Formats: sequence, structure tokens, C-alpha cells
Amino acid sequence: MNTVQWIAIAVAVAFLFQVFFFTGKHKMRDKEAFFWILIGAVGLLVALMIPFLNTFAGWIGISYMPTFVFMLAFFVTLTILIYQTTVLSSQQEKVKNLIQELAYMKKEMESMREEMGKKGEKQHDAH
Repeated sequence: MNTVQWIAIAVAVAFLFQVFFFTGKHKMRDKEAFFWILIGAVGLLVALMIPFLNTFAGWIGISYMPTFVFMLAFFVTLTILIYQTTVLSSQQEKVKNLIQELAYMKKEMESMREEMGKKGEKQHDAH
């Protein structure tokens, strides 16, 4: 193993430690933590397989292996961004629905208060 491989392994382990730390402090939900643990495990696997990746990159015609790794990282990053965008869109829709429901419930409460106030006035006038 060369220095680059040791550094890559150390970074992947530090990343996994960070995910476990945030999960333990309840700053990250389990669903998202699983996703990031999976990403960290793949990163650790890639760090352990650097010599194989070098051979594979040459086999598919890429002479400089870091270019291959950068390309893979770029596509993984784009995939994560698309996933996060879909989650954000879903959450925005839910927030919009909750705001509309809250406005409807406030309107209902106001109309109920008005009705109760009118009934109270009628009963008070009757005595």
C-alpha cells in the first residue's frame, strides 16, 4: 500500500466516524445515516481497491486513474444531488399542504367563535 491509499483509507474511516457521531447525537435520522454509511463504505472499498482501479482504468482506455475516480465521484455526486432534490421537493409539497390545512382550520375556528359569540349574545338578550 502506498501513501495515497493510506490517506484515502483514513479519510473514508474519518467520514464513517463522522456519520456515526452525528447519528449518535440524533442530528441525522437513521434513513439518511444508512445512506451516508453506504457511501462511506463504498469510499472505503474504493480506497482499498486503488491498485485494481488503476488496472481497470487502463483496461478501459483511461491512462490516468485519478481521472477515472474523479469521473465516478462526479456521477455519484450528481446522483446524490438528484436524490436530495426529490426529497426537498417532497418536503416542500408537504409544507405547502400543512400551511393550507392550518389556514383552513384557523378560518373554521374563527367562524365557530363568531357563531358562539352570536349565540351567547342571543342567550344574554333573552334573560
